[in-house]
Amino acid sequence: MSVKSFMQSHGGRRLDQYEPPDPMRDNRGGDDAPPPEVVNLDVEEERDEWRAKGTLLHPRWRARDWAERPVRFVDGKDVGHTVAYLNGPLGHLIPVRLSEIGSAVMRVEDGECRREFASIERIVSLVASAFPWEEMESLAADLQRHELRLLPALPPDGQLTDIFEPMRKAAQNRSNDEMEVLEEVAVAQDAETPTVVDGRLERRSGGFDTERSPVFGVIKTHRQVYLHSRGLRLLYTLEEGERTPAFFIRPVEPAEKGSEDEISEAGQGDEAGRAPDRAGAASQTREKEIKVRLPVVSWYVRLSGGGGMMPDWGLVRVEASLKWFVAREYGSPDAVNQEQFLSLERAVSFIRRGDQSMANDATNYEARSGDIRAARGDATAAPGTHADGQAAPTVGGGEVIGRVAAPPQLESTPEHFHFWVERDRLVETNQFVRTGSTVEGQAVQFFGVIDEVRRSSRKRDILEEYDVADGDAHFEPPFKPEGVTYARASILRTTPDIFTPALEQSIVRLGGEEEARFAYGFTEMKRALAVGLLCNGARSTAGPALIDLAYLLGEQGGHLNVNGMAGVAAKSSFLLTVVKLLLDAARPRRGAIAPHDGGQAVAPRRADPLHVVPIVLNVKGEDLMWINQRNRDFEQERERHSRDWRALGVEPEAFTDANFFAPTLPGTDAEPAVAGCDATAYSWSLSDVLAGDLFQFLFSEEDGSTEIMMGLVRDYAASITQDDGRTLRNDAPQTWEELLRDIRRQADDPPDKMYGKGTWRAVYRRLSNIIDEGRSIFPFRARTGRPLLVTRPRTSPPQVIDINSLPISLQRFVVAAVLRQVVGARTGRGAVPGLRYLIVLDELNRFAPRGSSDPITRLLERVATEMRSQGIILLGAQQMASQVSTKIIEMSSIRVLGRTGPAELQDKVWQSWDKPARRQATILKQEEKLVMQPTFRQPMFVRVPHPAWAMRKEDIAPLPLDQLPGA
Repeated sequence: MSVKSFMQSHGGRRLDQYEPPDPMRDNRGGDDAPPPEVVNLDVEEERDEWRAKGTLLHPRWRARDWAERPVRFVDGKDVGHTVAYLNGPLGHLIPVRLSEIGSAVMRVEDGECRREFASIERIVSLVASAFPWEEMESLAADLQRHELRLLPALPPDGQLTDIFEPMRKAAQNRSNDEMEVLEEVAVAQDAETPTVVDGRLERRSGGFDTERSPVFGVIKTHRQVYLHSRGLRLLYTLEEGERTPAFFIRPVEPAEKGSEDEISEAGQGDEAGRAPDRAGAASQTREKEIKVRLPVVSWYVRLSGGGGMMPDWGLVRVEASLKWFVAREYGSPDAVNQEQFLSLERAVSFIRRGDQSMANDATNYEARSGDIRAARGDATAAPGTHADGQAAPTVGGGEVIGRVAAPPQLESTPEHFHFWVERDRLVETNQFVRTGSTVEGQAVQFFGVIDEVRRSSRKRDILEEYDVADGDAHFEPPFKPEGVTYARASILRTTPDIFTPALEQSIVRLGGEEEARFAYGFTEMKRALAVGLLCNGARSTAGPALIDLAYLLGEQGGHLNVNGMAGVAAKSSFLLTVVKLLLDAARPRRGAIAPHDGGQAVAPRRADPLHVVPIVLNVKGEDLMWINQRNRDFEQERERHSRDWRALGVEPEAFTDANFFAPTLPGTDAEPAVAGCDATAYSWSLSDVLAGDLFQFLFSEEDGSTEIMMGLVRDYAASITQDDGRTLRNDAPQTWEELLRDIRRQADDPPDKMYGKGTWRAVYRRLSNIIDEGRSIFPFRARTGRPLLVTRPRTSPPQVIDINSLPISLQRFVVAAVLRQVVGARTGRGAVPGLRYLIVLDELNRFAPRGSSDPITRLLERVATEMRSQGIILLGAQQMASQVSTKIIEMSSIRVLGRTGPAELQDKVWQSWDKPARRQATILKQEEKLVMQPTFRQPMFVRVPHPAWAMRKEDIAPLPLDQLPGA
């Protein structure tokens, strides 16, 4: 029976979103009553001794030393509605509930919460016993075809009822029960790892061993009262971080009818506290009458709250299996170890609040002990030494500019702090600052960068400001109420590494190069590359801005991506600057000019090999075809621009030895389409395309390619090549002209029935169009071409390949041809150790648009996701990252922002960047960039040196007089 016929035969009626009214109760009472439980409140403290317990542990206590601290969090969800009701064969109204249920596991790893497991199902639940079983069986089968599962619910108390609400509740309870089963499955995925479950443990106990599994429950909604009156009064007065004494809960199952009254009378509430003898006597008889399910140890703790909140705000109840608790010697029925209870409480608190990791908590406690270095195994290190042995700049020096403030709405956090500024003191965004606070006897230093500066008057609104001068702009009031300048600083680093806010009234000092190097971890980079000057305000710098080559060249990450508006972001200029710097880093020599060394020779460079092969794709005009020429603007202010380059340890010069390639000028055999730059013409014959395995890249989704069409293309290519699939057979077409003629002949009379005439004709039309458009790179009647050969065995000058004059589809073909060669060179046996191919490609949205899955996009995605470890590095750029394949953007370890429009910065690819950084990106100058790598907490604000090479033909500097012809 189908769903439709089942609904029709039983008078099914649709319901709007159902909000249950106050239920009508029948004589049986309903199924919402909590199960009977025995509660022992006199475990940690006697009733008269109940007082709040604090959370301060021994100064040397460290969360990471507790092997069973929770690192997994399990939660489930049941989202559904009663969508219809049916008329049962006996006249009962049967509600139908449609739900989506699921469970998920989050795990804390490396300071981040990551999803480890998830399970989702769509279900239909109803009281199935109201209908014949064969109808239910048929309905379940039809629902399965719609990817729905039927959950038969039992009627309330085992009997059908005419009251609608209990029947509805039965269907809802069934879906909720199934959701809890999914939670059990989630817990069972790794029950030996300490885990926090959202809700009571008893309903999920089938997923873990109650004696050996460290699983904890956190209950946020309190439907049952466990405490006596003194305990309730204590509960509402708990301060943030305080807890109640612990107690035991023993859920029970009555063995006989009538035992529930005895259990509830002696088991909980004030009666249990006022009549211990009666409770004790009752417990002796109950052991014979009840079956114990999952005993737990439990306590209440306030995680948050304060003035203006409801008295029960922020309260949760925590529980753990009593068997597990006793087996770990954390306590016994007679005594409870308070410190271990606090350990559980702290662990649960941190995971519930979403803190970065338990390791951060461990570091806090190390700081409290005053013995950080000893805890890390280095008892001889000085207190001002960082974890890696690097000495942190002391707070004693530096110009004092203000003090930390933390009023409402401007509170300090582990991520930032606010400070007021001395009167008439100039402070700017992007200045480095530092401050220090003493937390529990431990000195903590904070290094930050200013991202906002504001000025506030003492007036409440603009009307009061107006009234000071009575609306007369020329009036000078005799008394001028002064306002205050204040700033927000984002914290780049703390020493020691703890996540705690700076304290109010802490002195704030200006920072410089020393603070910047420490804050960004420059001295910890094994191999660094200076990409510009690190700005310290608008006019000053704090030395070179370094990135870690481990994150650029594939060791720990790879690729670099630049985003910015056309014409004002200088994306191509920045990418070529990176190429220049990498070529300099790879150049073998005995000594080099290093930053700030006074021009003295320094020690030889590292012996580990680094070879770079830059391949630059010119996609706009002829802009990059002149980079071997000197830049006119640079030469006009050579001294000033040269200082910036020398600060990076590099002598500025054009790419004088660059090689240039351009499509063949139509109508010629070997003349390049771009004149005057000494370029070499390139083209592909049919045999060249097949030899390079490039035939598939002549087709793309944008051209309407289908799987059937691509299948024909692959089969046809196989039919005209030898067994290797790349060598053209002698009896096959040898030129593009012959190829089109052969395909047209087969389109008129297909050789088999696998592909119809329409598919053959589609392939013919596509090839005819692309060969006609691409006469400059596909010589129509030539048997041989001049294909690009870009692979090199060692460091080589940039190879600049012009593709601007080609249609976009052929531009994508050339990019694919280059990448195909490079991938083959880096994955074969002859791969050179230490060799890096640098693919410089602007306008990425043309070649790998978001949402596309054509062969060229997939090839670029493969390069981004898999090939960085093989030495293929993509230096990409685009105006809008939101239009580029997400994989390519996300795989770029180094992200750079030039001036970018605010609409683009609202896209999800930029949501990890703070609002001040995104706001700053909208006003950047052409030479300014924001540079981010994974180890930075905030991007660097960088000024890039002016290029020494021409970026356009118009930028070429005239030759000096002594170099003119005939001089």
